[in-house]
Amino acid sequence: MNFFKRRRFLKNANLLELTPIRLHENEKSEEGRTILLVPKFKNRDLGRFMLGHRSAHFRIKLDEMGSEVWNVIDGHSKVADLISKLQDKWKETPEKTEELERRFAAFLSQLYDNRYISFRELSDNM
Repeated sequence: MNFFKRRRFLKNANLLELTPIRLHENEKSEEGRTILLVPKFKNRDLGRFMLGHRSAHFRIKLDEMGSEVWNVIDGHSKVADLISKLQDKWKETPEKTEELERRFAAFLSQLYDNRYISFRELSDNM
């Protein structure tokens, strides 16, 4: 699906009713933060030929809040449920929960634009 169709889908949808799904693997850093592993090449054989023994993945390091958001994405829960999970977890730290819904939506939009996540409803419509 091209960029414009993807953007149109996200603009016309109610984000709280969507179910995000991860498209890439991840690992944990020593500090407990999440690192996304994004393949450098779609074709694995071409990647091995071009890279040799170097890493076949870009490593995208997420901050504390980004790591928490990535970890609650399970592929089955809607965005509204994920936000309430994080609000329950962070109820002692009001600075994290003040604008959680807006920040969560902006972060999910950025992950979607970079093709790190998709939405189950988008794949069902295809």
